[in-house]
Amino acid sequence: MIEHDTKSAYNNIPIPENLSSVVDKNIEKAFRARKYVFIKPLTIVAASILLFVLTVNTIPAFASLVHKVPVLSNIVEFVQFDKGLQSAAAKGYIQEINKSIEDQDIKFTIKEIIFDKKRLIVYYRIDSDLNIKSINLDKIKLKYENGNQLECFADINITNDTDFMNIKYKEDIIDFNMPDDKDFPENIIIDLKGFKVIGENDTSTIEGNWSLPIKLDSNMLNMEPRVLKYNKTAQIGPMEFNIKNISIYPCSVHVNIEMDKNNPYKFCGFINPRLVDKNGSEYTSRRSTINSDLNRVLYFESNYFIDSKSLKLEFDGIFYIPKENQIIQFDLKNHKILRDPGYGLEFLYTREDNFTEKRNEGKPSYVVAFKIKDKEIIENMKFPRSLFGGIDFGKMYDNNGKVYESNGSGTVGPRSEKDAYIERFIYINNFSPLPDILNVEVTACVKGTVDKLSLKIK
Repeated sequence: MIEHDTKSAYNNIPIPENLSSVVDKNIEKAFRARKYVFIKPLTIVAASILLFVLTVNTIPAFASLVHKVPVLSNIVEFVQFDKGLQSAAAKGYIQEINKSIEDQDIKFTIKEIIFDKKRLIVYYRIDSDLNIKSINLDKIKLKYENGNQLECFADINITNDTDFMNIKYKEDIIDFNMPDDKDFPENIIIDLKGFKVIGENDTSTIEGNWSLPIKLDSNMLNMEPRVLKYNKTAQIGPMEFNIKNISIYPCSVHVNIEMDKNNPYKFCGFINPRLVDKNGSEYTSRRSTINSDLNRVLYFESNYFIDSKSLKLEFDGIFYIPKENQIIQFDLKNHKILRDPGYGLEFLYTREDNFTEKRNEGKPSYVVAFKIKDKEIIENMKFPRSLFGGIDFGKMYDNNGKVYESNGSGTVGPRSEKDAYIERFIYINNFSPLPDILNVEVTACVKGTVDKLSLKIK
């Protein structure tokens, strides 16, 4: 089985000052993945009458929304991966849009949305009679009403199957998330300028204009979070950190954490962080963002619409690496590894990657393949939502300082419990010519301390 990686460790997406794009690269056909993009300035309603009455009475501003709730909402099918969104949808926390625009024989429709100040789930549909096997959103941005680009993350499902050829439509969601220090405005534009399509013999991009303005319901948008000011220090293994506050929004929970500057290691990520309510229901972490070297925000499923009188924050451990730069040095000319930071690496091969070139608009790519044999890495990859591939990579450069651009990475294995290694792949652009020596920085690794920690926060 082939897994696909984002360029960020443990789903950690840094927010640098210049707000650069972060894109998850897919490397195999017939695989349903989620594409993580940082966009830079560049249901069934509640069935119980009693439950409905309680909802109207207990959720601020909800009563003014009920007349807009669809009798039957298909967005529910697409948010089953998130308990918080399921709960919001069941409570009728949905805004109906049903706006369409057509260009290049492709009709794009925004049907419904679920949102709060920080998160926006857009349920859309694509219709076309074009003779194509599959279609995916490609050139998409979120904009303010005045046309300026809005800084946010976008999680986009990428489907490379052949369903579209037969049914001529596709339905899915886009999951937009604002950085922790910004809110969605009331008026936005979903600016879609292209689709990536797979035809009979090739992959291409269809460009056009499918931009749609949306006005977010002010009652839903202005739902204030419940903020728990925790501000307590905790420790796992050698790593200390302060849990500053927890903000519970209708669609997500934000936990602000500050790592101790005197920690002896570089923090990579928590192992299986989750919120647990009094009934034992777990709300999993969806991602985290790095606001600085020490400050991080963990994003969880929301329990906003669920009565939880007690709430715990739990971890299974923590990942970290030495503070000194961890460099893997590949001798691509002689097919061997010259420097291994201690991950049990074995060189496999280098070669041009024709498939990546086809999907990368004709730009050539090269793949460097190697094995990871470290037992701790193999074992820790079994944790839920652990870092794909066990190791994540940053800057790549030759011995003369020339920087090489990554086109993503991939992982094969472990294929069974008995496998003692995984195969790891790095895809490289602008390699003309490929250097004899390639240095690759390690930004994160699934090595650290496996030790459970449970903190009562409410």
